[in-house]
Amino acid sequence: MIGIMILGHAQFAHEMVRVIEQVESPQRNLTCADYKKGDTKEGFAEDVNRAAEAFEPDTSGVLIFTDSARGTPYHTALNFAEACSKYPVIVVTGANLPAIVESALSRSYINDVEMLADLAVEHGKKQVMRFGGAQPLPR
Repeated sequence: MIGIMILGHAQFAHEMVRVIEQVESPQRNLTCADYKKGDTKEGFAEDVNRAAEAFEPDTSGVLIFTDSARGTPYHTALNFAEACSKYPVIVVTGANLPAIVESALSRSYINDVEMLADLAVEHGKKQVMRFGGAQPLPR
């Protein structure tokens, strides 16, 4: 099974996991780490490594979601991906709840981390919509 790691600022990652587990029940091979005010980059990197230790031994790849490009969670994810030799790691940034939930659910039948990353990005983009202003609000 593909592992999913969520990284972000403040409580982004833990809250995403909490929402996923409320909507879809607890998930295997799902972990997270938050970069909080006062944390060091080195300490956060250690948190990410500890979070990765929770992945099951037969993990076939890891998809890391970060809240935004640039910033410590994103750069730490890139460093982790580059250093990891256990399995392929792909980083998706600008993550939103629909992308993460779709990925968590789709891992039951998608075993290729590249395909799962593509699905996450596409689904996340489709769920960003604008309503109001000159457009009528949907009912």
